[in-house]
Amino acid sequence: MACFVDVLVGPGFWESLPAALQKGFLQNVQTALVKDLVPLATDDEPRKFNFPVLMFTGEKSPPLYGLLISEMRKRAGFKPPVIIPGAGHALSFCVSMISAQTRFAFVATENRLPTIGS
Repeated sequence: MACFVDVLVGPGFWESLPAALQKGFLQNVQTALVKDLVPLATDDEPRKFNFPVLMFTGEKSPPLYGLLISEMRKRAGFKPPVIIPGAGHALSFCVSMISAQTRFAFVATENRLPTIGS
């Protein structure tokens, strides 16, 4: 796990994390291990969303995230992502204040909550 995280975020990042965060990463990785690699949703489902979608990534995030965002935009017409300057993949850990401010600004701008089932 250390090698994977260090490649995503930067050398030595894993060792710099408190033990509680390392434990959380190790527990969370189990949720990504699936037997069936078929997507859980079809391309049509995001087009039915009746609420705004915030996509954001770090300027230094791995290229895969840019590709995923590009595909989501193509398939569902989502707005362009917010790019957080100087940040890598682990936005909530590395730039938690900027990450939170981005979310709060989005909610304040959109000024509405999603409706379920309509």
